[in-house]
Order: sequence, then C-alpha cells, then structure tokens
Amino acid sequence: MLRTACSETRAKLAGLCIAVIYNQDVVIIRLNKGKSMAIIDVVKLQSLIESVHVMQSQRNAERLLNALDRVLKGQGEGSDIEHLKVDAKLSE
Repeated sequence: MLRTACSETRAKLAGLCIAVIYNQDVVIIRLNKGKSMAIIDVVKLQSLIESVHVMQSQRNAERLLNALDRVLKGQGEGSDIEHLKVDAKLSE
C-alpha cells in the first residue's frame, strides 16, 4: 500500500495510477484535517463490493466460510467448468 500527501499527489499522479493498475497497489492520499482517500483498481473495487454484498447475509457468509474450510481441509469433490455449466443449465 502506497501513501502520499495530497500536495504531492498531483506531481506523482501518473506514477501512482501505473502502480494501481499494473502492480495492484492501493494508494492512500492524506488530505487535511485527518481525512484520507484511496485510489484503487476498479476490478479490485468491484470484487470487494461483491464480497461485502455476499457476506452481508449471515446464511451466505456461513455457507461460503464452511465451503472454504472444507477446501482447505482437502474435503469435498472438485468440479470442472463444463459440469458447472450443466448443473446451472447454461450449456447448450
């Protein structure tokens, strides 16, 4: 995570944007009066928003965390994309 002052941001903006896009860095910009803001890659932001949305439901959160726990323990059965498409009725 990169940090910079607001007064320095204008001079370094192009380099900061490159760091965000190509290095997946997040840039924290310190503003006045203790406030801060961030520059973050839009794909990363969308992923975070989706994760928050999914995890807001306690039922979804428990289901996903249980599935993650099973995967980390090597339990359960794997599946490939073709089987998932059939299960979701997406294949032709």
